[in-house]
Amino acid sequence: MDTLVALSSLQTHQAVLVLRLSEVLDRLIARARQFEQELEYQSEDLIWDDEHRDWLDSVHEDLQSQLKGLPVQQQWIDFYEEISVDVPTPASWMVAQVVRAIEEIRDEQRYHLLIDAVRVWKKPPRYFRLQHGIACHVYSKHLAELASRGRFIMDKIEFMAAQDVPTLPGFEPEDEVESWVRESAGLLRSLIVIANSPDAGISPPADFEYLTHGWNAGLSPVAERTMSITRACVSLGVNYITEIQEIMNDYDEARDRVVGEPAYSQVFNGPVYGQAAMKIDNINSTVAGIMQQGDVEIGKALKAFEEAIVADTHGDEELRRDLLDNLELLADEAQAPLGERRRGVVRSILASFRNAAMSGPEVAKAMEAWGQILTGLTG
Repeated sequence: MDTLVALSSLQTHQAVLVLRLSEVLDRLIARARQFEQELEYQSEDLIWDDEHRDWLDSVHEDLQSQLKGLPVQQQWIDFYEEISVDVPTPASWMVAQVVRAIEEIRDEQRYHLLIDAVRVWKKPPRYFRLQHGIACHVYSKHLAELASRGRFIMDKIEFMAAQDVPTLPGFEPEDEVESWVRESAGLLRSLIVIANSPDAGISPPADFEYLTHGWNAGLSPVAERTMSITRACVSLGVNYITEIQEIMNDYDEARDRVVGEPAYSQVFNGPVYGQAAMKIDNINSTVAGIMQQGDVEIGKALKAFEEAIVADTHGDEELRRDLLDNLELLADEAQAPLGERRRGVVRSILASFRNAAMSGPEVAKAMEAWGQILTGLTG
């Protein structure tokens, strides 16, 4: 579902839900007031007893059913538990409290649902990196799987609406959507938005939860059986994840462009596995971001040092890990604005590369070809 279509659908069906729920609550309020009048006819001094509690329990069951999935459901539960204590109380006063509670719920749900309906699209950040230890290609694959799963949920909901059934064998919409939203938000927490970038302050998991929150309102018995609200919320989440994945694909393409043809030949002694491979993925993601900022030469220099380190440290995993740690830190400094780079850190890392160049021919070549560019990071 297109993003604009999803936003429009959400707004329309939320407004319909407000009207329908208001009608239901108005009927309950009228029922409570009628009961209140009956009590007044009997006696003003009538004390709340078991018969009156039976009436309250029936109101409670109705409201529990009608408010399912709505934010005001817990408000009624709290009121019901508070008023259900065994304390001698005038019956008319108790019923008046019930009427007031339902009226407050009616007014609040109108406000919350209409505010929820006016939702705006949250543009995903473009300047970010992954948490340490997470491989870029694996993360992108997980995003694709979650987007596909979200589309599957939408298709199932659409089929259920066409068949006019609340569930399908092996598919409970409430459990499926809740699990999908939770897992998607959890995965997005692995994205770290670059500080001082144009996207500073953006939180992908918070924006995802903003776009998908209120999905369970579509499961309310008062809502349309089409579950249009739920489907619209899931669609917004799918579109957000898909845009993140497309940005990561752009990073991969930028990373490929970074490699280019080096000014000297590189010799690789074998493939890279484990933690070193994950660090290289993180470095490549940062380098791609640097390239997108326009610092092409710095990106090429960092990529050259990465390849040199891999070539020179074959068989020495500890040295490889230490040098890649330094390169990852240097890439982070390179992505920061010039005035906020830690010059001492940059100088220290470059000194470690000069030491490595004494015994590593490829790092020595990288220092000769690109060292001056990286030295310029200190301003």
